[in-house]
Amino acid sequence: MKKHNIFQFATSELSNDAVLCWILNGYKHKDSSVEFKKVAGKLIQLLTGEVNHDYVDIKVDKQHKINVNDKKRFYIDIYIELISSSGQTHKIIIEDKVNANESGNQLEEYKNYFDSIGEHNKYVFIVIGNRSKNYTNRIEKKGWKVKTRSKLLSCFDFKYEDLYPNEGLLIQYREYLSNIENEFNEFSKIDVEKWNYNTIQGFFQSLEKNQSGYDWGYVNNQRGGLWAMWYNKH
Repeated sequence: MKKHNIFQFATSELSNDAVLCWILNGYKHKDSSVEFKKVAGKLIQLLTGEVNHDYVDIKVDKQHKINVNDKKRFYIDIYIELISSSGQTHKIIIEDKVNANESGNQLEEYKNYFDSIGEHNKYVFIVIGNRSKNYTNRIEKKGWKVKTRSKLLSCFDFKYEDLYPNEGLLIQYREYLSNIENEFNEFSKIDVEKWNYNTIQGFFQSLEKNQSGYDWGYVNNQRGGLWAMWYNKH
């Protein structure tokens, strides 16, 4: 039986958005422990790609509404404003996906809108689930930086005993991501009959390491569907 963990049930993208916002919001919060602030700082470093930063304040919002015009609006999964010591504002626009794909031209539309209203913008596509190399390459060609689950996990090197009691959710979140990562990597260690969808996807990703142009995923059919890998020349 798995450990008693809230993320056995809180598996939606909205839940993941909320946790990431909670961590980021703790970066400069007076009620955060020093250890929690370190984790938030590492996450900001991952999102910005900046090893050294001098941000003095942060504003975080989820499902951030943008009114493009009277007839068009969209919602950003996670929207961040980082204010530097010089007073300059840097925006991070995050599209957060657990297992779903992006819809339509949403990534291009988000980027075009924010590029048109200012500079110092960063576009980040967070992938909690598993994706083919071909898929993430397509995302990056649209001008977005892909941050995978394994990269996210690298931010959570913290000392449990140095967290405040109300920050324990961070431990459960790390366990949740680690469980997915472990299942993803154990295809070579367990019998194929015991594979789940994470293990299958880990196997597919191992096949594509020295290949290019391949996609994989679940293909529905009248008999219930199957996991498959195929060559996609596009």
